[in-house]
Amino acid sequence: MKFTILLTVFLFTACTASQSSYTKVYFSEPGADVEDTIVNYIRTAHNQVLVQAYGFTSDAIFEVLDSLHQNGVEVSVLLDKSNETSARSKLKSLKKEKITTMIDDKPAIAHSKIIIIDGAIVITGSYNWTEHSKKNVENIVVISDPDIAEKYIDEWNGREEVSRLPKRR
Repeated sequence: MKFTILLTVFLFTACTASQSSYTKVYFSEPGADVEDTIVNYIRTAHNQVLVQAYGFTSDAIFEVLDSLHQNGVEVSVLLDKSNETSARSKLKSLKKEKITTMIDDKPAIAHSKIIIIDGAIVITGSYNWTEHSKKNVENIVVISDPDIAEKYIDEWNGREEVSRLPKRR
């Protein structure tokens, strides 16, 4: 009887540990940036990265997305329309590398800052994917939970449905 109870507890613990979820919060300020943290999470992707960004000028985030794309990971990006007129936006680079990119121009501004990795990890918060954010006080929240990621994917898909291809520049 003791063996059965111990085995049951062990199996339950093993099953729940393999499905563990977590939430981590990171803060940045000038000189203590979270961009490396974001890049390291993105680098873990095996299948898919979905990005939703207001501003996107970060060289490091672009480079890791491009590297993953070149290695067969599906990378798709939704950007606010302001990226079409921003000289520093990575929009042109995304298009050049044939990374699927759409413009969400329906709201006044598409201000979401979200990265969804492999349908399981969500990165969100105040941090814009920009070089300028390194000078700001910002935050990100990393949520590892497929159920929560699914809600973000549903929202991402809804925004993609009303988005359009970028205008030619």
